[in-house]
Amino acid sequence: MYLVDMMQAIQVTSNDRGHRQQTRHLAVAPDRRVELLSYVPMSRALHLVDLENLMGGPADDPHLIALTVLEYTDTAGYQTGDFLTVAVNPGFFTAVYGIVPGVRLVTRGGPDGADLALLDEAADCRWLAERFHRIVIGSGDGIFARLASQLTELGVHVGVVCRPDALSYKLGMAATTIHYVSAGTSLGVSA
Repeated sequence: MYLVDMMQAIQVTSNDRGHRQQTRHLAVAPDRRVELLSYVPMSRALHLVDLENLMGGPADDPHLIALTVLEYTDTAGYQTGDFLTVAVNPGFFTAVYGIVPGVRLVTRGGPDGADLALLDEAADCRWLAERFHRIVIGSGDGIFARLASQLTELGVHVGVVCRPDALSYKLGMAATTIHYVSAGTSLGVSA
């Protein structure tokens, strides 16, 4: 993506629950270089969510977990037919399991474990480009910058949903759109 493509516009809106959210749209979306397979709906999205990153850390309160997922899905434009994959560390798995029906829950231990589990899910960018109109990354971690860059090079719309204080510069530059949520600090979880 060229620097001229990086012209940005800032738009501040409110979501359904009155939270103030900020959205950054890049002025020029990339041309799609990989066609969707014929059976794939034009609006299908894959959501890759690092739940602890959105929350600002692990919390085992089911209400906080549900609120974070709800705010993410509202902000990210989740709709019927989308795929939602949520990653957490193994110690947080039982707190999350069963709270959000229909979600693919993945886990991995160690430093950046949840991030690495999500990257494993998205290892084949061409395969993703053939099956999803857009990919939404629910994290601001820089570890996803390469994935976002590879997908945008294929012409896939890549959105990022994260806390305003948690966006990596490299990930922000690689994404097509960025949406900020108030998850974490507004939910009483310290970062």
